[in-house]
Amino acid sequence: MSDEPMEFGYPAEADIVTILAAIGIEHVKENNSNFLEAYRQEMWGLINAVRWAATLGVWLPSSTTFNVRGGKYNWRGDVKTYTAGGAVDPTDNDTTYIWMKSDNTIASGIDGDGWPSYDHLKLAEIVVGSDGVITAVTDLRGESLLRHASHNISASVAAVDLNSVAFTNLLTVPSGKKLIVTHVALRNLSADAASAIATLGQSGDKDDFLTAQTLSNLNAASKAAILQPIPNATPVAIVEYTAGEIFGIDVTQAAGSACTCTADVHGTLIDA
Repeated sequence: MSDEPMEFGYPAEADIVTILAAIGIEHVKENNSNFLEAYRQEMWGLINAVRWAATLGVWLPSSTTFNVRGGKYNWRGDVKTYTAGGAVDPTDNDTTYIWMKSDNTIASGIDGDGWPSYDHLKLAEIVVGSDGVITAVTDLRGESLLRHASHNISASVAAVDLNSVAFTNLLTVPSGKKLIVTHVALRNLSADAASAIATLGQSGDKDDFLTAQTLSNLNAASKAAILQPIPNATPVAIVEYTAGEIFGIDVTQAAGSACTCTADVHGTLIDA
């Protein structure tokens, strides 16, 4: 690569040629008698390099219709392949929402009806004029696909007072999400907590994840504990906490002397 400064934000032309060649894209050379062939090959290379990003993209086969590109995508860990169908003529003089359904089919509807209440992936919204001509397309896949993916969560609260009979908020479920807690870890004890008893759950019930947990094994500051439902041949049912609900620890019997700890909530956030 040259040391020349980038003009208008671009590398030197020779560097661009080198970069493109390194990822399998040959540029169209000057005075090429087979210009169209070379141009198509260059376009193929570009499309091939970003093909994954094109999947489920909304495009316009005509000024009055839309379609959705096919390809592979991930639906909550299940890899699916969508095959594009025919073009769709949306409602005139309105904004249309377009989404993917759980059965691997595309649906759409006017914005006045809102997004569906069932599980879906937002793909795009388009604006249609009174003459039926589509005037704008807003791609929503970045927002939707990232939001749709469930992800593990670990939230920590320091200095939880185990010598105070009180409820401590450990995590508030974000808007549009559900929380499934797998376990809570107590660590970084400041002192012996063996006399403390605590429950885990949301601020209303306080023990709907775990009822009274006697912390007798936490008899030294060097100890830690994992609090979770005991696995069984019959799976233990746990609660799905909804948006706005507060999950925390409720000390029902104090440690008897000054003692704090760090509480880590582990689990998964999924779409509501």
